[in-house]
Amino acid sequence: MKLVHWMLLGTLLSPVFCPAQTTCPWINAATATNAPSGSSISTGQITVAGNECRFRYQDGGVAYVLRVTVQDIENGNKVMKMKEAECTSKKIALPGIGNEAVLCGADMRSSLGEQVIGRVRDRIFTVIVSAKTGHNSPTIRKSLCDKAENGAEQVAGNLF
Repeated sequence: MKLVHWMLLGTLLSPVFCPAQTTCPWINAATATNAPSGSSISTGQITVAGNECRFRYQDGGVAYVLRVTVQDIENGNKVMKMKEAECTSKKIALPGIGNEAVLCGADMRSSLGEQVIGRVRDRIFTVIVSAKTGHNSPTIRKSLCDKAENGAEQVAGNLF
C-alpha cells in the first residue's frame, strides 16, 4: 500500500481508537478541578453547551460543580449590573482579573456557591463554583472562593 493510502486509513480509523475528549474553550479540566498534574477527571463530568462549560468532580468527599459562561455583549455595564444583582453576599472587587471583576456569593437551595463576574473587552464571563454540603463551614467557603478566583484568572487570561 502506498503511504497516502495508509495515511487515509489512519485518519478514518483514528476516531475509533482515540475518542475525542470534551473540551472547554476557556478553561481546561485540570485547572477547573484543581487536579494535580497528570491526573484527569472521568468521562461524563465535563459538559460543554454553547457558551457554557460545566465540570463536576469530587474533592475530599465534597461534590463540586464549576460552571463557566461567556457572553458577547454590547452594553457591558447594564449586563454586569444585572448579573451582580444575583449575588447572595457582598461583592468584593478583584483587580487584575479582566475588567471590573467581582467575587460574591452564589448560594442556592441545597448548595453553597461563590462566583466571579467579570468582563474582558466585549465579553462578560462568570465562573460559579458550588458544593453540595450539609453545612456552611469557613473552610468550604474559602475553598469555593479560591476555586472561583483561580478559574476566573484562567478564563480572563484566555479571553484576552
